[in-house]
Amino acid sequence: MLGIIFPPQKSAINQASHNPSQLRPSLRMKHTVDATEESHTITSQLDEKQPTEQAHLDLFFSQSLDGFFFMMLDRPVRWDDTVDKEKVLDYVFSHQRVTKVNDAMLAQYGATRAQFIGLTPNDFYQHNLAHGREVWRRFFDAGRLHVETDERKLDGTPISIEGDYLCFYDAEGRITGHFGIQRDVTERKRAEAALRQSNQRLKTLQEINRAILAARSPAQIAQAAMRHIHELAPCLRANVAVF
Repeated sequence: MLGIIFPPQKSAINQASHNPSQLRPSLRMKHTVDATEESHTITSQLDEKQPTEQAHLDLFFSQSLDGFFFMMLDRPVRWDDTVDKEKVLDYVFSHQRVTKVNDAMLAQYGATRAQFIGLTPNDFYQHNLAHGREVWRRFFDAGRLHVETDERKLDGTPISIEGDYLCFYDAEGRITGHFGIQRDVTERKRAEAALRQSNQRLKTLQEINRAILAARSPAQIAQAAMRHIHELAPCLRANVAVF
């Protein structure tokens, strides 16, 4: 092999052949360089992959028809039997803030991003703090929650919200915030209420019809109608004319 090595390298190799340890630094350096280059290549690949995944996540977050949001705490809170949960809720309702929100969520509340970022539970439930605290207590007890809530747009308009919520925890098991997905179900609730009212009216008319068929005099017919008239048209007084 010495025949194909340049002359200046022969003496170094000859010396190393008598003392193999002289080769180790070069080998270690070669290994280090290779490992560094490999690590750099892997890191570069990860760096290239992560922005793509983040872009997909951001696209999904922004294009969803459901409202997506994050609410985070200034500092983690413990939620167990060792703490006064009412005091913890006092802190949470003042210090847990919206940190990220998509356009669908903003549309639900009729808000701009600047108006919405930074809102606290106190802001969302100022119309009924007791209801809000009861929802938060159930949520923190379970760690996740599916619930319908009575809320308000920023202009005070009532809205019905159906949502799924999931707590975040740190390594010590303390709550750091939560993620939520929610939808405005106000129109659905109105339609359900209208259907219930329609069904109730139909039931009342059927009961009046049966009572009238069973009556034996005009007075009994009037009495049968009067017993059910308030279910059709709530009122303080009513008159029934029988011909």
